[in-house]
Amino acid sequence: MRRRLSIGLTIIFIVFTLRVQSQSGQSQGHGLTISIPEVVMLGLEATSSKSIVLNPESPNTAGLALDFANSHNSDLWINYSSITDGGAGHLRSVTVAVTGPIPKGVDLKVSASHDAGKGKGAVGVPLGQVILSAEAQNIITGIGSCYTGAGVNNGHRLTYSLELKDPDSYAALDYGGSTGLTVIYTLTDSK
Repeated sequence: MRRRLSIGLTIIFIVFTLRVQSQSGQSQGHGLTISIPEVVMLGLEATSSKSIVLNPESPNTAGLALDFANSHNSDLWINYSSITDGGAGHLRSVTVAVTGPIPKGVDLKVSASHDAGKGKGAVGVPLGQVILSAEAQNIITGIGSCYTGAGVNNGHRLTYSLELKDPDSYAALDYGGSTGLTVIYTLTDSK
């Protein structure tokens, strides 16, 4: 009987101790703020050099025209990182413009490929070939919160071409040596 009483008292003591311990504890809390920064970054990467030279080939026989067939370059890649505010329809675009005079009689064109797929998120959609001018034009649209990956073979490959405007514009071509231009890409909020 003493043994049962001792076991019973021990069980009651353990239950009472556990109950007292659970009642005597306190809980506390604290505030926590999560802040995701806005990100708007764009970079150009090159397989060789960011300075591109485009020139038609001179004819090697009298009576032939300049050959524009090989006046193109695909050495540049455009990379970007973007975090938008998530608002309805808040997207970004990449615009392109050129500073400096484009020689008469020719068009300087650029196109962006589809994203290489090595990043994540809402990457942009290329709009096809753009004839460059001093006025900024969209080349990639629909950019949300995303990143393309950094470096060559990431993001969108840029292809430049120099073309004769049309056969009649041949008369407008002037020998003037080299013309230096600057092509400017900007990651901006869509309008």
